[in-house]
Amino acid sequence: MSGQFIAWTIKSKLIPKSLLRVDSYIIENNCFCERLKGENMAVENKHQWRTKEIKCAFCNGTGIDPFGILSENSVCSVCGGSGKVKVKQPFVKCAFCGGSGIHPHTRLNCTACMGKGVITVKEPNATCSVCEGSGASISDLNLSCLECNGAGVVPQ
Repeated sequence: MSGQFIAWTIKSKLIPKSLLRVDSYIIENNCFCERLKGENMAVENKHQWRTKEIKCAFCNGTGIDPFGILSENSVCSVCGGSGKVKVKQPFVKCAFCGGSGIHPHTRLNCTACMGKGVITVKEPNATCSVCEGSGASISDLNLSCLECNGAGVVPQ
């Protein structure tokens, strides 16, 4: 009986598969989901992101604020002192800060990657035509590109 019903609910009710036209199974942003065709159907997708723990770019894995603004033993504001951060996959190195996690020309967290050094992206992707992959705004180099949000790439 469970094979006759789709795993997701529409408006909190199980819908027989015979009433839905299932287009195909797809993988988007490493989320496993099913594309459904129908009229005015609000599908509650249960996305499951794959995450990876990487070294904090802002403090370079030390867990201590690299600039020692409050004190030389201050805890890193990005990783909370652990030296590691969790990021959703797939990701690319932040083009705006060059993967350092530090906002260019300042001693603050990068506004594009929030200090992690990487940005989650959708695949497949291509180089951003607005900033030409630099991640910086053409009008003001202290701002990240509005098209790619500093990643240097946009979804195709």
